[in-house]
Amino acid sequence: QAVSQGYAPTTVQQYLNDYPVDESDIVAVEDGAWVNADSDFGSPQCINWNWPLLPKDVAYPGDFDIPNGWAIRERSWAIITAAQNAVETAEAMAGGVDIAQVQSPGPDATNAEKAWNTFLPSQTSGYMYYGNVLDLPVKPTVAANLAVSFAQASMAESSAADTTPPTIWAPQRLPWNPGGYGAGSLWGYKMTPMNESFYIWTFAYDVSGIQTVTLNYREDGDGVNPLDDYANEVYEPSRFGYKGVGAWSQKPMVRRVFPKGNVYNETVDFTCNASKQPCLPTLIADEFYIELTGFSDVLLDYYISATDANGNVKKTDIHHVYVGKTA
Repeated sequence: QAVSQGYAPTTVQQYLNDYPVDESDIVAVEDGAWVNADSDFGSPQCINWNWPLLPKDVAYPGDFDIPNGWAIRERSWAIITAAQNAVETAEAMAGGVDIAQVQSPGPDATNAEKAWNTFLPSQTSGYMYYGNVLDLPVKPTVAANLAVSFAQASMAESSAADTTPPTIWAPQRLPWNPGGYGAGSLWGYKMTPMNESFYIWTFAYDVSGIQTVTLNYREDGDGVNPLDDYANEVYEPSRFGYKGVGAWSQKPMVRRVFPKGNVYNETVDFTCNASKQPCLPTLIADEFYIELTGFSDVLLDYYISATDANGNVKKTDIHHVYVGKTA
């Protein structure tokens, strides 16, 4: 039927063979969700799952408070970050897990395997996507608390040392285009000029305690990150003979104890049992943030590193931001 209406069946590779793309035709592919995710619309930050921290009395749009704010979705990410560290630590101290027992625990499943089994559902996409609907805001907490209980039991059974580094949530940035423009849901879908200063922030947790969390950043030499050069993508470019980036600088990030409860008294139901008491997380990660100022018309590379009380170190992936020059 399709052929009779003029359509030609083909495959991706056959189509590219028939209609080769000009090598000079470069298309930027952005990070992010699908195009029409509700209130997201292609945001590279997956905003609908990850709304930035808000002040108590929001003057929408563009009103955010990274040092002191709160948001339902971010609270869940802080809980998940802490639970993940407990589960990963339990697995390491147990000497590993059987993935089959993680998927479907049997009578012989270890506490570490049960911890993974109960932790994974905390990351169901819909809990964040739909936000404050029904009991979705409390479900990550229920899953995380179950996982933490199994993880703590597993760690108590082991005499092994804690060699697991801190867990760091994916580094966040606001505004996304400092010195440029924002135009999505965060800014009311209007082209809005952004300041050159910006926040980088995250959540981090370690069962043995976190000693330091540091922002590491460096300047690119020419403001370009070409496809055929990897200097911007590695921590030690000189090891591979790459040039064109400066030395790393470090700044300690500000630590904030992130609240467990419903600090803004929003109409969100955190109850999860017959007693109708709030279901608070057993563990929750602290927030770490820093405001970068003084940069203009420059490409920066950055990553976050965290060290726990035992000296175990975790580094995030390297991220990149071009700081424009505000007109």
